[in-house]
Amino acid sequence: MFDLSALAKHYQTLTDAELLRLRSEGGLTDEAEPVLANEIRRRNLKETVLKRHKVHQRILLRDEAKEKGFGGRGPSLQFFGRHFLNQADKEANIQIRTKWFVLGGIPLIPLASYRFKCTGDPNKWFHWDTEQRVINRVPLNWTQVFLTWMKTAIVIIGAGLVLAGYLFYQDWKRH
Repeated sequence: MFDLSALAKHYQTLTDAELLRLRSEGGLTDEAEPVLANEIRRRNLKETVLKRHKVHQRILLRDEAKEKGFGGRGPSLQFFGRHFLNQADKEANIQIRTKWFVLGGIPLIPLASYRFKCTGDPNKWFHWDTEQRVINRVPLNWTQVFLTWMKTAIVIIGAGLVLAGYLFYQDWKRH
């Protein structure tokens, strides 16, 4: 059985911002929802405070999900990958993209995964979205991370083989 009094005591220990974050995230059980509503009512947190909190959280999320730096030579933060959580996301073109620490155009360290509502055709191999709006942050998508590392390794190995072939050809041509 679910202990509602323990949950109410837990909600009492949270800050106003934490309560508002729980409320805006949603997804609570049917039992937890009224307990949270009672604590918000007890603290006299008005709907305007909740709306202001939601707007503030959206701004923070949008800033967090921006690419930063120049992807050419120096360090930057860039997004790689396009996956879907489920069929409904695929039909709505809501993609999971992973933010990476990139050095010289090479993705090295995965930082976070986000869901984006994107424009454009998700079935094309190469496409750039003219508009993508961040929806939320999700747990790091390890399938996408490993695929990106594999693609990066293939490109690096391929470039190394081309360079080795060129050097071999130059050496062969001289002799």
